[in-house]
Amino acid sequence: MVQVNGIEAAALGLLDAQIHSAFGVFGYPANDVGDQLLQFFDSFEWSVNEKVAFELSLGISVAGFRAGVVIKQAGMSILYDSMVNAVMHGIGGGLVILAMDDIGSVKSTVEQDSRSLAKLAGVPVFDPNTASEVRGIIPTAFELSETCSIPVVVRISSRLRLSHMQVDDSMNYKNVLHTPYRVSDEVARRLSKLGRMNHYQTYTYPRILSFLQSINVGINESRASHRVGFICSSGCHTFLEGMEMPYLRLTTVWPLPEKKIISFLKSYPYIMLLEEPGDFLETQVRVLAQQHQLKTEIYGRGNGTFAHYGPLSASRIQASSRALQEQTPLDAIQSTPQMRENKAPESYLPLTRVYQVLSQYVKRHSIPVAVDVGSSISLQYPPYDIAEWGYCLGSAISVATGLTRAGKPALAVIGDYGFIHSGIQALMEAVSQQQSVKAVIIYDGISRRTGGQSHLLHQNQAQHKNISISELVYACGVKQYEQLKVESDTSDQKIMQSIARLINIEGVAVTVFELA
Repeated sequence: MVQVNGIEAAALGLLDAQIHSAFGVFGYPANDVGDQLLQFFDSFEWSVNEKVAFELSLGISVAGFRAGVVIKQAGMSILYDSMVNAVMHGIGGGLVILAMDDIGSVKSTVEQDSRSLAKLAGVPVFDPNTASEVRGIIPTAFELSETCSIPVVVRISSRLRLSHMQVDDSMNYKNVLHTPYRVSDEVARRLSKLGRMNHYQTYTYPRILSFLQSINVGINESRASHRVGFICSSGCHTFLEGMEMPYLRLTTVWPLPEKKIISFLKSYPYIMLLEEPGDFLETQVRVLAQQHQLKTEIYGRGNGTFAHYGPLSASRIQASSRALQEQTPLDAIQSTPQMRENKAPESYLPLTRVYQVLSQYVKRHSIPVAVDVGSSISLQYPPYDIAEWGYCLGSAISVATGLTRAGKPALAVIGDYGFIHSGIQALMEAVSQQQSVKAVIIYDGISRRTGGQSHLLHQNQAQHKNISISELVYACGVKQYEQLKVESDTSDQKIMQSIARLINIEGVAVTVFELA
């Protein structure tokens, strides 16, 4: 027997569901699932971005097989357009998105709640609470996906790294399942766009409700003689361990098991919502209480009982519960913006050489710099301190293009993975608009910030064709291109000269620093 945590257990759930393929995009905490799949499964691939990963899975699905998508919460917005159209168009074999939410933005630029985007798209959401629940719910999610011909989201909180289960270390899995499910021609080809939306509301959504009611999954209830009841999801019930508090633990969070929740609301004068990172459940529960004219008072993030975002605090939960029990005043949390901490400088010598020389040149010539949120985000911190803007993965070139168009030329610095993820379109745009944009691409064939995984620009990968970064850049229409291999002993002068040539060229120009 071996022990796996609640995120690693998701890989086992995918294999239990007899998937044909899975596609993912690396990043914390999705890496844990990908690493597990790479150990035991021959048909998992890291993809160039989330939209591509989802659409690859759509291709598997419409062929009648099951497919999984593995992403972190930041990727939900990238695949949203494809996902919402898949809901209306219909799919074939089951398609399940494992959305990993980074609670507290441990390794993310922004804390986001995957549940909200899924609900907005009309996609059912499971929100498991334990490692065993993670593994068990994923095959059920595939059944729901096939029954209703839509994608399904299993949202997995990073908190579930703290939950563990024992599994058989032999890891023997069944053969790939070829399902009888296919895209409905009546829906996909014969209905208008508005007709598809009507079909979802009239037929698909009621089938979702019927399926969830029939399985009665994801409800764990503990009653006690108490004035305060708790409604929990995503592993937050663990805050109540040893407190003998009544709680309703949910795994199905959209659509909600409304009858069960209403019954629970009627049993306690005060209800406290424990969820992370946002108030997704709380908002729905408040609406339910209002619709049924219940006098139950509801406490959570929405009224200041807890901070609006971020991890919950055990001490705050206990203090709030005590105040309600004793009917003493409960002060709302007054959050104050936190100052950012410094990041440790990059340690890989060829990269630090580039950044040091780049920093010297930029400061000497007062050049505005836009960066990516990969390794180049280091340029916003000491000892470099040269970047003013760093929005998201792949944004540096488009931001620099906008600045240039507005009369404030800027240098874009982007990693090779950020470039192929979503920066390449911005380079084409810069060429099309004939803006004099200068871009530095840091090239080493790995995603340095997410764990060093190889991506499609990495040379000599087994079973993958080599793709040339120079050919990609030239294909965007760039005429002025330079590539310099930087080793530990490459002189500062050589790097400086390369930067100077880039800055002084008219038109769109790209310099690639290839890290040895």
